Amino acid sequence: MSQAPPAAGQLNDLPDHSPRVRGAVSELRRRAEAEPGQRWPQPLSDAFLVRFLRARDFHLELAWRLLKNYQKWRIECPEISGDLQPSSVLGLLQAGYHGVLRSRDPHGSKVLIYRIGQWDPSLFTAYDVFRVSLITSELIVKEIETQRNGVKAIFDLQGWRFSHAFQISPAVAKKIAAVLTDSFPLKVRGIHLINEPLFFHPVFALIKPFLTEKIKQRVYMHGNNYLQSLTEHFPVSILPQEYGGEEVSIEELAKEWTDFIMASSDYLRSISLECHFDEYQRFGRSYIAASYVKFVESAGARAVPIRLNLTDEEYDKIFHSINGILLPGGGVDLRTSEYSRVAKIFYHKALENFTNNEKLRNFYKVLTTNTDDELEFISTMEAYKYPIYGMQWHPEKNPFEWKNSPGIPHSPSAVRAAYYMADFFVNEARKSMHHFSSEEEETKELIYNYNPVYTGTFSAFQQTYFFD
Repeated sequence: MSQAPPAAGQLNDLPDHSPRVRGAVSELRRRAEAEPGQRWPQPLSDAFLVRFLRARDFHLELAWRLLKNYQKWRIECPEISGDLQPSSVLGLLQAGYHGVLRSRDPHGSKVLIYRIGQWDPSLFTAYDVFRVSLITSELIVKEIETQRNGVKAIFDLQGWRFSHAFQISPAVAKKIAAVLTDSFPLKVRGIHLINEPLFFHPVFALIKPFLTEKIKQRVYMHGNNYLQSLTEHFPVSILPQEYGGEEVSIEELAKEWTDFIMASSDYLRSISLECHFDEYQRFGRSYIAASYVKFVESAGARAVPIRLNLTDEEYDKIFHSINGILLPGGGVDLRTSEYSRVAKIFYHKALENFTNNEKLRNFYKVLTTNTDDELEFISTMEAYKYPIYGMQWHPEKNPFEWKNSPGIPHSPSAVRAAYYMADFFVNEARKSMHHFSSEEEETKELIYNYNPVYTGTFSAFQQTYFFD
């Protein structure tokens, strides 16, 4: 009589050295190593691969899909995954936004707490907040018990304001849902919301369609009178005092976890995808997607790269030699990165004496809005006084980037719209009388002194220029 195969729970309980676990890990590694043109964010060690198997109860096909989604998500979301250094979100951590309970719940799940009231949206973006969660996830996923029993999260929404809601764009909502469903090797056992105001519900409605039915069933809304219902899921012995528990205060728990995160800086640095991802690091320290160069060239302009390692005198010389500047978007910290430092130099030079008021509501007027999943957002705006324009979309991608994405249409109308924006930008730049002192000086600074690299096999850009 044949023996029945072990249940998922039994497989999850097997030690790493068991033949079944080792066999599954070997097969997952074989598939990963056979993937053409793929470089993985971490070494394909047994400890790394078994996370994906445990997250999918040793269902090999599901684990393989999860591993690929994990890699894909990190590459496509550099604004979150590009810098996992705690210093990038230190202020948010020190504000007591996030803590982890000392003890697991009776099912062995790790319990995380997030306090929205400690998030100042004027200082930290939704991506910063998301990065805090990713940092914690990358640390606790190393724990075998967490791999087996998953996580539960308590979101305290006291202090939730419209300024928080405005941070949750459709794009952010999709990325949150991706991690919750099938892009990170952790089992989400429960999401508990407390103190949620009525105007939080539209934001949750934005995220909900992207969630699986299983995750939807694990979301609990406790409201303001949460003490009794919350203790039906978590024993008072593990909850902090503020939530009717017997543990230390949430402030102390948040400080403990912040200290742990800071002590893990070296590990987090090792898995950060700086310059988008590891493949880029072998080409240079900074980069410009070639599609931006082609964008301005399509309207009759030539491009000069503004590198990040020049002196203030060199930046001043370039500023008085060029006719306009295009600041691309990207996954960099807008407060601390070299990109933001250099961009601000040119921003202030362009405004000259108008440096005392940079607030958008006084500076910009809205030109167009769009909707994404029934949520309206500002798509184009211009300054009232200065020739400065902003777009919450990428016109250069329609004609020049060929990643398979519904967000990058290549229809005739989409391409015409891109060329219209290029023509408008270059025509505005033509109004400037700046010029290089000589043809020799101009030739020395042109982008043509650099060779683009084909990066379409491992990034969102078909071609990229790299700089030391």
